[in-house]
Amino acid sequence: MAILPDIPGLRVEVYVNGDPLREYHDYEEDSEDDDEDDEEEPDRPRKTVTKYVEAVSGANFELRVSFNDSFDSPHAIRGKIEIDGMDVRRCAWKTQTSRLTHKHLEGAHITQQGQRYIRKFRFRELDIVEENESTKGQRPNNLRTMGQISMDFYCITNIRTIKPANEKNVDLPEPGQIAEKALKGRALSHCGILDAPQRNNTPSTAYDFDYVDPNKRPFATFVFKYRSLAALKALHVIRRTPSPTPLEERPEEELSQAELLELVRRLKGPTPTRWPTNIKREEGSTRRVKRGREDDGEEESDEEEDDDDDDEDVTFVSKRRKNARRLPREGDMVIEID
Repeated sequence: MAILPDIPGLRVEVYVNGDPLREYHDYEEDSEDDDEDDEEEPDRPRKTVTKYVEAVSGANFELRVSFNDSFDSPHAIRGKIEIDGMDVRRCAWKTQTSRLTHKHLEGAHITQQGQRYIRKFRFRELDIVEENESTKGQRPNNLRTMGQISMDFYCITNIRTIKPANEKNVDLPEPGQIAEKALKGRALSHCGILDAPQRNNTPSTAYDFDYVDPNKRPFATFVFKYRSLAALKALHVIRRTPSPTPLEERPEEELSQAELLELVRRLKGPTPTRWPTNIKREEGSTRRVKRGREDDGEEESDEEEDDDDDDEDVTFVSKRRKNARRLPREGDMVIEID
């Protein structure tokens, strides 16, 4: 689960089908944060935590926020959710008592002609293609924040009830085809979209408030980078499945009976996996000698071919110098010159 050690008692998780998504460390982000701490304010509380989660194509997702007794703040709390850099949901915990209940944030709230609706969050796989005429020069504006869910928490005060707006719209534009070249090596795989509006009869009250921090900075930020399983492996966030060691390279005592039988079958097959290192000529094998003479006066060679019944021919090559002296052999005609 995503927690901040310097802000105990606050927890945020991403859920799909009633189960929390497994979270993976973003070591690169941790390293960057450590460098910033060393250069700027080594003792400042850490305010941001980043985790990777696996995106489930086509699945609805929600954020669940919980506080426990370890969280201590005299102020009311405001939360803001962004998906792919777009502001989609805001909520508030006005009293300490309200923080005792878990809040399920499953979609964006909109208002049309005074009626409230909810548009649920959903993962959608990106359509990444080779660059073509329709994608040439096209680059989504939110590419830097795409594939990312973030939730900021603020301390607020002086809460005032106001009249709710009669019209309120929230949207997440769906990107079309994205050229792989435009990603510039970023391992993106999914984006967030909103479902069609569903009627929501839950009563709602609108508030105005003041930020405790005059610069309106959050005291805590939770970031979830969502990617496909393949992208998480490409980023080395999840270890790749190692290739199995070949049977020939494993100790025999570690092999199961089925593996030993498979190894024997391979060795007895028509094409052995390994050639013998010593090749012995059988008696009675046919021997052919080819002589080649070259006009440039360089070496000429004799080739010996071992003709047997195998599909593969093994050729032995020996060389002798062109002008080397050779004694007569049996069957050669000898001419004596006085």
